[in-house]
Amino acid sequence: MIVALRVVCAALFVAITVAVVRASLDTPLWAIPGEVTGDAWFRTTMVDIYIAFAAFFAWVAYKERTWPARTAWGLAIACLGSMAITAYCLRELFRVRADASFEDVLLRRRKPSSIDG
Repeated sequence: MIVALRVVCAALFVAITVAVVRASLDTPLWAIPGEVTGDAWFRTTMVDIYIAFAAFFAWVAYKERTWPARTAWGLAIACLGSMAITAYCLRELFRVRADASFEDVLLRRRKPSSIDG
């Protein structure tokens, strides 16, 4: 299952990256027409996506052990959105063995203690 998730996340990363590059070449972010940014559905979609980013960041903040890492990933998610999210998922999926459980991916890695040897 981990291998399949790696493939899916890699495909999603490529898809969003291609979409962003194509959109950027067509219309720079700062040149989005006012009739788009003023639309109620555009604003609602932006609120929706940033709430989703915040929810995903809650998991990232749980997984990451240091404030610099949490801050860097938080900024990446806020600025790059789905590109950062899929990159983080790929990073986590490649940190575990191919036969790992979902628990191994989702839960924080334990620091080895002196009891563990």
